Amino acid sequence: MAGFKTDTIYSENEGAKLLQTTILRIIDEQIFSAGLDPVAESLGFVSEAVELRDGTYTSMLGTLDLPTLGEFDEFPIINKEQGFEKGYELERHGGAIAISKTLRKWIETYNGSDKVSPTVKTELAKLTNDVQRLVNAAKLTRNNKITNILANGFSVTKAFWPGSASPDGVALFSDNHIIKSTWETQSNLVTWALTQTTLETAIEKLRNMRDGKGRKMRRANTYTLIVSSENEANARKILNDGSNFAASVGDVAVSNSVTANIFKWDGFNIELLVLDTLNQPSIDGTVGSATMWFVLNKDAARELEAFRQLTLYNEEMDMYEDKKTKVLFIDVDVSFTADHYQPEVIVGSTWL
Repeated sequence: MAGFKTDTIYSENEGAKLLQTTILRIIDEQIFSAGLDPVAESLGFVSEAVELRDGTYTSMLGTLDLPTLGEFDEFPIINKEQGFEKGYELERHGGAIAISKTLRKWIETYNGSDKVSPTVKTELAKLTNDVQRLVNAAKLTRNNKITNILANGFSVTKAFWPGSASPDGVALFSDNHIIKSTWETQSNLVTWALTQTTLETAIEKLRNMRDGKGRKMRRANTYTLIVSSENEANARKILNDGSNFAASVGDVAVSNSVTANIFKWDGFNIELLVLDTLNQPSIDGTVGSATMWFVLNKDAARELEAFRQLTLYNEEMDMYEDKKTKVLFIDVDVSFTADHYQPEVIVGSTWL
């Protein structure tokens, strides 16, 4: 996630400047220590800055081989066929915390003394917790939105964002995705529990997915198996093929919240991605479920820009006083969205 913009926090007097310094220090500490690392890159999302609140993306169909030419033939123009279109619409998210007058008055009269009253210590602890909650909420907003692209991808419930249709008009995970050049259909949906057999089925589906020209997608060097933390033990048993020892070539520490391991399994390289944001509460309800699992061709997702995180402006923090109540507020504000545009890079199951 992009860094917070805090230069909008301003002060009007010396006391407020001291408060500003205190708040900025807390914000800096919490941004780096909150432990809510971004999941976008781990899921193959590409990030892009946009200038319009809404817009449209048009996919391009794949390419075929070059035609045969005679010695003096003119070079034909390669036909760049457009695929399906899909729009996006940004959302704005924000929240604020209030700072007590007790804390403000102490800072405004602070003279550098090392003696801090118990009341002030309590207020400073509250301020630290409140700022941490605000920063965490901003991080969770992005992580939950991106995770919901997968979790809400089994039905069409919205025009944009998680739960929206793929450019071909059906859900992200569907057994009726249209190959535009042939109008045949293909499936990136499985509905079973995660087992060795169903994982093989999902990988085989993904290996045989076709682009808009009807050509098989380039096979991935490593396929990514995405599971919830509740399903991690089961996934490891499958990838370990029943043994007590990992068949990985080494654990790769990605972050505190997303753990990745590379396994040699059934002739494939499989990256296990444990997504802690799955089956977690959010302001809009639980994010997905513990039973969901996915297999992703991450290289193809990045190459085709299948999943996009679109940002009008990154997190901006402001500090201001309500002149009527004398309460001081700190707020955070961000305008972004996440959406999906190329379903052929992923296979998903709800386990239902």
